[in-house]
Amino acid sequence: MKRERTQQEHRPPTVGGVGRPATCPGLAKPVDGRPDLLDRALLRRQEYLVVADPWLRRSRASAEKGRHFESLIYLWVTFNAWLGEVVANRDLTERDSYLVAAAGRDPLLNRAFKQRLADEVDFADSCEQFRGLWPVLKTRALTDLGIPPWSGEEQRRPYVRRAIRAGLRSSDYRPSCATDHSPTESFDPSAIPLDWPHLLDAIYGVRCNLFHGGKSFLNPEDTRFVQLSHQILRAVWCDGDIGQEWHER
Repeated sequence: MKRERTQQEHRPPTVGGVGRPATCPGLAKPVDGRPDLLDRALLRRQEYLVVADPWLRRSRASAEKGRHFESLIYLWVTFNAWLGEVVANRDLTERDSYLVAAAGRDPLLNRAFKQRLADEVDFADSCEQFRGLWPVLKTRALTDLGIPPWSGEEQRRPYVRRAIRAGLRSSDYRPSCATDHSPTESFDPSAIPLDWPHLLDAIYGVRCNLFHGGKSFLNPEDTRFVQLSHQILRAVWCDGDIGQEWHER
């Protein structure tokens, strides 16, 4: 059950740092100079739901059984297929990084995220917990640099600082602008804006690690990344954009 904020708890969406803008220029600017990257009128809704329905049901059932890796895989495949249907430029339907950038800048998804962040305590807590794990580090890069995976025995912030000092580039973690918001030596993930573009970029990093074999089913720390990614993406996109029509099927 969703726990909504009481009047005393209600607060505006959180952003990183005092006086910081709601997002950073790199993740806010339109791709290719265009803000209208997604066009929902292109979606053949009923046909899409017929295909998406079993995947979404598997995602929900896997989450309820604690099989979080499966739940995110099923959800992401469905989300990615939806993006391929509604992206305005049909030449880019198979370029995942473009689709994620377009979704991060989409006004409707941003609005759905802001509403949930302001209204729902549990959702806001999940977002805060996820940000506390940022940036999501590319497991291939960690392997190449001889850095062992984070086990939880070391606090996350010192581990991130050590990994970045060892030679990680901005392309090796998401959000890729993390150290633009907080310098490496004093890195604090709470300085990164807690908004939809940054969250989706981080979720995409988890997806890449998972799909490319970089997450361990036995590591509870990896499980937490995947569980939070599923919760946030499902709440913003599946419960919002797909909405009541799917829940009634």
